[in-house]
Amino acid sequence: MTVFAGFPSGKNPYVPVPEVFFTVLLPEIEDVAELKVTLHLFWLLAQKKGDPRCVSDRELLADMVLLRSLKRKGDPRPVEERLRHGLEQAVARSSILRIYLKLLSEASDEEELVGWYFFNTARSRKIVNELQGGELVPASLLAARDDELDEQAQAYNDTGSVVPAGRAGTLRGYERAAQVQVQIERPNIFILY
Repeated sequence: MTVFAGFPSGKNPYVPVPEVFFTVLLPEIEDVAELKVTLHLFWLLAQKKGDPRCVSDRELLADMVLLRSLKRKGDPRPVEERLRHGLEQAVARSSILRIYLKLLSEASDEEELVGWYFFNTARSRKIVNELQGGELVPASLLAARDDELDEQAQAYNDTGSVVPAGRAGTLRGYERAAQVQVQIERPNIFILY
């Protein structure tokens, strides 16, 4: 066990956690991976700007702090499996909402299914329902996929804007260098950007 050196003095950033987490959710959580993933999501989503606030499974798999916290001595399972297990438990409990977007790159004909995670709030439920109904696709979700478009992704994320489904075009005057096709997993809706 590593001994904690203590909290630093002075101003420290804080993470808001709703009281209902402690009174309703925490007493029900029995799995350590679910607890760690849920608490980590509070931290990650508190740092996000714009709307909607959500995290992709790719972000979670690349988060070294989260992966390090999910390691357990004597557990032979890979840490990525523990992450998936924690997410599945939180989704099954409905503390976290998940939606999948299928991203198709026309440049390489590759497709990838990306999971997006939201806390189960009234606002997030509305957004997830709109996404499933094909009513909107957040520009920040689309931009986060393109590795080669980091500059554009930052511009999209800075605006926090939402693009109506089916609307092709540019944001902030940027033209997409590569075509990306998004399919929202329930109704078969394709959006070209």
